[in-house]
Amino acid sequence: MIRLIYIQILFFSFIHAVGLKALVIPQNALTLSLSNTGVGDYLAAEINPASIHKIDQHLGFSKNNWYGELGGQKISSLFSDNKYFSFESLSVDDIELRDEIASDSPLGFFGAYWYSVDYSQSFQVPSLNSFSVGYRLKFNLSRMYDASMYGVTADLGLIKKIKDNLSLGFVIKNFGKEYKSNLNADTPLTVGLGVSYNVPVIRLNILSDIVYQDDVVLNKIALKTSFPYVNLIFGSTKGDDYSDFSMGLIIDIKKWSIIYGSLKHDNDLIGTPSSFELRKYF
Repeated sequence: MIRLIYIQILFFSFIHAVGLKALVIPQNALTLSLSNTGVGDYLAAEINPASIHKIDQHLGFSKNNWYGELGGQKISSLFSDNKYFSFESLSVDDIELRDEIASDSPLGFFGAYWYSVDYSQSFQVPSLNSFSVGYRLKFNLSRMYDASMYGVTADLGLIKKIKDNLSLGFVIKNFGKEYKSNLNADTPLTVGLGVSYNVPVIRLNILSDIVYQDDVVLNKIALKTSFPYVNLIFGSTKGDDYSDFSMGLIIDIKKWSIIYGSLKHDNDLIGTPSSFELRKYF
């Protein structure tokens, strides 16, 4: 019963404010293994859309298992003209339907669904090759029992390369509206600052972010190795009443990448999210 309550709470958190919680949690194996850290580096559009033009063209598919038995997939494609497109879904099918008076057996079962489509693009500022700008547009649709909502949001990101091994980043997320029953509401903004420092001697990338999200300050840190074939990732996020630890593995074989990530939350009742991602580079 406790697990069931968490499933419902989590899904309502996902669809509340245009799926805000689903937008800020990691959405594939790479971002999950980083604990969504890396605003100051060229890693993923989901973390900072300004990073796209530095990422190799690829097609990706991820299988995601989230909190409270929420599961889904994500398909993404990064094109040669620095344009990124993805489609993501999360769902759970066995939520118990009960009357106002508790009983041993449920009246039935119903499902909850969340879908997201996003488009991102980045470019370098003319005459300022060390300065990158990017944006991300997102459309979200959610449904649970007899309630549904949809919303449109936008992210904006900047990255400034200070030296060959040092860069700074800034991101502001979730400009937009939520719509339900002909009503609309503003979505709480997420603002992040990040730094990336590469230590070439030991092939290690050190990432650190500070994120202001929904009146809470989150401190993030991640480590990512940069060896030819196999690499490890470790990440962590800490804030008031929140803590997580993530880890991941990347295997590169010619033009293919296999990525696995998992995240350990400080509350064991809602499970351990994991993601398996396969990428084909062109």
